[in-house]
Amino acid sequence: MKNMSLFLALAFLCNIHAMDASYFGSFYLLDTEAKGDFFVEESSFGDDINFQNHSLIGANIYHNINKQVSFHGQVVSLGEVRGDRWNVEIDYAFLAYNMSKSLQINFGRQIFPAWMTSPYTSVGYLLPAEKLPYVVSTVSFFNSINGISFDYKYNDNISIKPFIGQELENVNLEGATRDLSLRTKYENIYGLEIRYSPFPEFVFHSTFYQTDFTASSEQSLLDAIGDLNTNKNRVFSSGFHYEDDYCLTMLEYGRSDGETTDGVSTRVEVGYFLFGKKLENWLVHYYMTWSQSAQNDSQKPLGHQLGFNYTFDDNIKYKMSLEDRQVNTVKNSVHSYRIKMGVDFVF
Repeated sequence: MKNMSLFLALAFLCNIHAMDASYFGSFYLLDTEAKGDFFVEESSFGDDINFQNHSLIGANIYHNINKQVSFHGQVVSLGEVRGDRWNVEIDYAFLAYNMSKSLQINFGRQIFPAWMTSPYTSVGYLLPAEKLPYVVSTVSFFNSINGISFDYKYNDNISIKPFIGQELENVNLEGATRDLSLRTKYENIYGLEIRYSPFPEFVFHSTFYQTDFTASSEQSLLDAIGDLNTNKNRVFSSGFHYEDDYCLTMLEYGRSDGETTDGVSTRVEVGYFLFGKKLENWLVHYYMTWSQSAQNDSQKPLGHQLGFNYTFDDNIKYKMSLEDRQVNTVKNSVHSYRIKMGVDFVF
């Protein structure tokens, strides 16, 4: 509970120091039946129901330092899978300098704009399902970077964001018998994000970036998922979001091209399609995910999810989903069936 206490103390300090703060959270239960010999997610059901494993609470912090400079921050406390702790992470903490009405320069730790919903990935209330489809993490492991970015509004419809930075990320993977940790290091990250919104209901998004990428872990993990060390890694993503009073449609594609230290070229392509139908306070959705890699030339759907969410008011959503998921690694495959239910809230 030490990290949870730290998070609550930080939230209290934000309130007494005249900073603008808002809060969000997600509490979920998960039940999984998996078949495979490597990746296994732990169920939250059982004799002792556990909301912690797949839950989080967070705070967004904003403060105007003067007319041109402002501070932006997001702190998240995550329930640890197979543990009894809440880990505190800083998603972003940066200074923004407004040079003009069309240009803002950001310095510090920032959300990495790899995907359309990256700016609010941790805020489950703003997502149609409980989180982004899992396949997106196979193209880009990290969510934040330390560096500089430039937010430029070309006009009311087009925004452009060049960025440069680096990131060190620890990725924890749950094994069938024990947890395995993957340490990734991204250096010399540079790229460009473009958003285009010709009318309020529609947004097109595209990001391209390149990075030097290395990874280290136990040999048993590398044997299972393959060599992850690359000299250069080039990633491209593109998609659109359409939402009106009756329906919601999202489609996104991502591709990663790299080269291992042995000179072997690698490629991973992923995508997801989501359609949701609105019925007053209800949203019923279906999404499909797919993935293709250099080791597996046959492109086929790897996941299906059917779910719904119900909006109680402007602050709370209840969500439930059923998912059929398949994860392919270099040497094996895992098939799982998942049921997940919980609430997302903001205040």
